[in-house]
Amino acid sequence: MIVLNRLFDNLFFPLESNEASFLEGVDRHISLMQAANPGIYATLIANTIAAKDAMRAATLARGQEGGQQQGSTIVMNAAKDEFLRFIRVREGLIRSTFEGVNSGPYQEFFPYGLNELDETTLSQMPELMGRIVNVATIYQAELGAQFMNDCIAKRQVFLDARAAQVTNLGENTTLQKAAQQAIRNLAAQLSTNLHTIALDHIGNPDAADDYFEQRYFQRPEVSGLYLGTNAASQTKTVRSQGWTNEKSIETINKGTNEFKIAFANAEGVAIGDGPNTQVVPPGESRTFTAQQMGYAVGNAFLNITAYDNGAIWEVRVSG
Repeated sequence: MIVLNRLFDNLFFPLESNEASFLEGVDRHISLMQAANPGIYATLIANTIAAKDAMRAATLARGQEGGQQQGSTIVMNAAKDEFLRFIRVREGLIRSTFEGVNSGPYQEFFPYGLNELDETTLSQMPELMGRIVNVATIYQAELGAQFMNDCIAKRQVFLDARAAQVTNLGENTTLQKAAQQAIRNLAAQLSTNLHTIALDHIGNPDAADDYFEQRYFQRPEVSGLYLGTNAASQTKTVRSQGWTNEKSIETINKGTNEFKIAFANAEGVAIGDGPNTQVVPPGESRTFTAQQMGYAVGNAFLNITAYDNGAIWEVRVSG
């Protein structure tokens, strides 16, 4: 059954890969369109570049604001800790001035005991600070104007830092939404590109590889079954990010021509006919661990490359 309504989805959203991989895939897609049919797809190319630039700008702004939010949170927490430290130190002054913890003035400062200083939440801090400032003002004559002024100043530092942190939090939320919308827009543009290109290649599904390198858009898989057909000298990539060295990789040649299988680096460049490249003759299979085939961080893309007459293959990953 053909699920027609699936064709109306935003096929590239939500992202399966991370944002960096997605943008790499978009850059590669633009390059492939430019190389294949720069005239026919000029509008698609221009719209894709614009949407890509918008996503990059939105995610950059989100990242910068996220850093500012983290910074303002650190400043706010430091101001809170400094106020509490100051009051703990001055508690001895209050206790000695009013002759004990059971005196009325001391109880006005610490009605819940000193444990309150450890248990007060962020949202309760303004109330605690306000009470201490008010009581310090009432007993200014006994405790001194400097103590009162210090309480007022340290509370204000916290309130200013808290206001900045709340502002940054709101701005970050806005930028998060803007970045998400920019990603959605770029994904929608890729869907438009896919449909437009597909209309020009009805009956030739392999043409998708001339315009999209699907590994950039796919979710890292732990295990699974992968089937593929390569044209002459064509390389296709199995999703292999997120594997471990212990993964078992069984490669089956389903066709009549040998092919080679090897891991590649992040740029998709094959490692060549080195000791970890395996050739699979027609009708045969080979089984190796990922480690035996050279899987490593930075060399984690499993490529199947056909020779002059193409290839038909199956890859089974387990473990």
